Amino acid sequence: MIFLTVLLWLFLILLLLLVLIIVAPFTYRVEGSVGEHTDVTARFSWFFWLFRVLYTDSEVTVKIGPYTVPEDKISGAASSFIKTDADEDKKPPDIDWRMVLTNLDKKSIISLGIILLKKLFRQLAPRQFFLSGVVGFGNPGTTGLFLGACQAVLGKSESIHLQGDFCESRFEMVLKMNGYFSIASLLWPCIWFYFQKPVRDAVKLMKRGKSNEQ
Repeated sequence: MIFLTVLLWLFLILLLLLVLIIVAPFTYRVEGSVGEHTDVTARFSWFFWLFRVLYTDSEVTVKIGPYTVPEDKISGAASSFIKTDADEDKKPPDIDWRMVLTNLDKKSIISLGIILLKKLFRQLAPRQFFLSGVVGFGNPGTTGLFLGACQAVLGKSESIHLQGDFCESRFEMVLKMNGYFSIASLLWPCIWFYFQKPVRDAVKLMKRGKSNEQ
């Protein structure tokens, strides 16, 4: 009885930890300026500030709680993602792409893919955004076309202030943005995308094409 109780508590603790990992927010803050000097500072945190990454002056600092990860361990972890010769030998099985593309509902897949990208961008987009700057190309016509294109793409917003210097070549920008997202907020759109009929049919076609090649 005691053994079952311990197992139950361990299961509940693991379940709670899994839920926390899924819903724990990733927060980010980016600040940068371009002019005579270029400065960029970025801060990322996860799991209620337990894991933190700071980028400033081309240096990366990783912290886990109060502990700062040494640079050699960071570079070692980054190098582990680089493919080795042994990894290149493990090639995925070939797929009969001609058969897949012939029977694929391309129009529906593209439409659903665009919807998925919009859903993901909505979650990843910064909650606060500020952009200010002065732009000049030494040519009034070119400067005016650039400002018009920026207004067409970015739209009118109180958080965006761009001015033109129609006399001199000049480029000065200040950017500030921050936001947050979670694994769950990205997972649900992907699950929605996977269970759409055209996507499921595409997965079945890929499996069929793989088996035909084998």
